[in-house]
Parts: sequence; structure tokens; C-alpha cells
Amino acid sequence: MNLHQEIFSNCFFNFLLEVDRSIAAEAQEKGCYCGQKLDVANFMRSGRGLPAGPKKELLRFSFCCRGDTC
Repeated sequence: MNLHQEIFSNCFFNFLLEVDRSIAAEAQEKGCYCGQKLDVANFMRSGRGLPAGPKKELLRFSFCCRGDTC
């Protein structure tokens, strides 16, 4: 397996997803800098730059401040 194949392996994407989940959970727990809670607003990544073939579902974790002042 060459480096390019290794980078695009399922194992690598699963690792990145778990890192993203961990960072997202930490960010949501901290809340917004204004002190309000953060609401979840996740969406799918585009998948640009991935090799041809079936695309793995790539979730992008995103949050919106619950407050009116942000």
C-alpha cells in the first residue's frame, strides 16, 4: 500500500471523524464566548479531493449560538 492509498483508507477517515467528534463535544460543552449555549447545526462535507468511487459520508460539526447578541 502506498502513502496515497493509506491516507484515503477507511481507518484514516474513521480516526479523523473521532478527532472531530471529540473537538466538537469539547466546543459545545464550553459554549459560546458570550456565555450562551451552542445549538448543533451539522452538515455534510462536499467530499472534493477524495478519490473517485463511492464517497464516504463526511460530517462537518458546526454550532450556532443560542443568544441573540452574537
